[in-house]
Amino acid sequence: MFEWADAEYRAAGQSYLACTGPYEVNEVAGIVRDEIGVSLFPIWAGARQSRVVTLIGDELTLCFEAPQQSRGALWSVDFICRRAVKR
Repeated sequence: MFEWADAEYRAAGQSYLACTGPYEVNEVAGIVRDEIGVSLFPIWAGARQSRVVTLIGDELTLCFEAPQQSRGALWSVDFICRRAVKR
């Protein structure tokens, strides 16, 4: 077992996002719609969010359709996945 310094723990938590729940895919529009059941951000629970999906080569990107308002600022999160390389 290892121990994290408080600053390391805060930095990790501030750069992490997690949520789960059912979703639907609209392939024609390139949109994924999530119905969030559980989230690291409790205020997201029960919310519906849409994300634009882009697939270029081996890279899949999901981002909000529009920036989100939080604490007086607009922000967006891009989730980028790259296909694993078989070795």
